[in-house]
Amino acid sequence: MIDISFWNILWTAVNLLIFYLFAKKFLFGRILKVMEERKKRINGQFEEADKKEQDAVKLKKQYEDKLEGANQEGNEIINKAKKNADLQYNKIIADASEKADRLIENAHKSVENERRKVLQSAQSEIADIAMTAAKKVIAGNTSAENDSRIYNDFIDEVDDDGSDSNGD
Repeated sequence: MIDISFWNILWTAVNLLIFYLFAKKFLFGRILKVMEERKKRINGQFEEADKKEQDAVKLKKQYEDKLEGANQEGNEIINKAKKNADLQYNKIIADASEKADRLIENAHKSVENERRKVLQSAQSEIADIAMTAAKKVIAGNTSAENDSRIYNDFIDEVDDDGSDSNGD
């Protein structure tokens, strides 16, 4: 059978106690030190990861701000270009309108000058015809002074009639 001796149990307990004190002095301290260093390293890696995550969030925010600024700047450039295009369009239209007005005015002046020339030519021809007719009527009673008077009366009469029909 199994023999249980008190002394055996006591010496085993003393051996275990000595082994525990020896392990605690030489082994547990080093193991705890390694475990503490590993814990610090792991905590440092977590802190570094948190810091990198915060930096990434900051960079993302900066990027989004710059992107928003670029979008706003692009919109401003587009709006400015539209305004410049509108101004140029209006200027071109105004210039074209002004040129058209000048052309119309010049055309009216040309027509008026041409009308005057035709009217003067017609008056001159009518005066010549009237003088010829008057000479034939008067046939014998003609003198240079009388012819001149008849001619001037006829021109005055034609001028009076011509100015009434001009609408001036």
